Amino acid sequence: MRHFMVGTVLAIVGGFWGVGHAAADITDGYVLGISGNVIELDQGRTVSLYGLQLVEISQNEEIAAAGQKYLEQLLSDSPLILQTGLFDVQQNGRNRYGDWHGKLLTAQGDWVQKSVIEKGYGWWRGAANYPPSLARDLLRAEAGARKKGAGIWKSFQILNTNAEKISVFRDDFVIAEGRVIEVFETSKTTYLNFGNDWRTDFTAAISSKNRPKFVAQGWKLSDLMNKLVTMRGKLRLYNGPYLELHFPEQLDIKEMTSE
Repeated sequence: MRHFMVGTVLAIVGGFWGVGHAAADITDGYVLGISGNVIELDQGRTVSLYGLQLVEISQNEEIAAAGQKYLEQLLSDSPLILQTGLFDVQQNGRNRYGDWHGKLLTAQGDWVQKSVIEKGYGWWRGAANYPPSLARDLLRAEAGARKKGAGIWKSFQILNTNAEKISVFRDDFVIAEGRVIEVFETSKTTYLNFGNDWRTDFTAAISSKNRPKFVAQGWKLSDLMNKLVTMRGKLRLYNGPYLELHFPEQLDIKEMTSE
């Protein structure tokens, strides 16, 4: 972790301490450093830039370094304000590590997560139980950065899942798009196959543990057959490129009717 003192004060508003608690201010909440997308404060509190996937050094060292510098500049614009109301509605105010979730704003009113994505220093991650209106805002910011060729979008390519050969690196964050050729379900896993040979072609998988999350949001996975979809997440190699879908926010249907 890199530590730096930026003299940032974090003002806590809009239910930071949970629904029903009065708003509070931290008058000496200096930012000590950043570890990934987690901001560490000197009082032992941590704030997660939930929903933001930063460009990693393994993907593009220059862009990753520029993104880190830009994030530090944003965080130096104090006081920062963390709005958590919409996350409280989603019952997603903190993660299992105790990091706070919310819409982090600079003193000038710039939304930190959105600003980083607009510059092409990161992507919308596809985060579970993220407020839908905010997720749409981040997707629009990402689309704008892609159109402009900002930052990582000078070189980053959306994977074509129906291509015969796909060049990928294990554990890379990817955005992948293609038409579902087959939906195959077992007791343990639902597989979305994008080619004729599941042993080598692109596959997305939803475990039986995660299936209820999709059902709860009205998904019928068998209906994805022949649909054009966009997915995002960390890729691994298992009988070809393999993407595990842990929650519905990772998957977007590009068309609502099959051809």
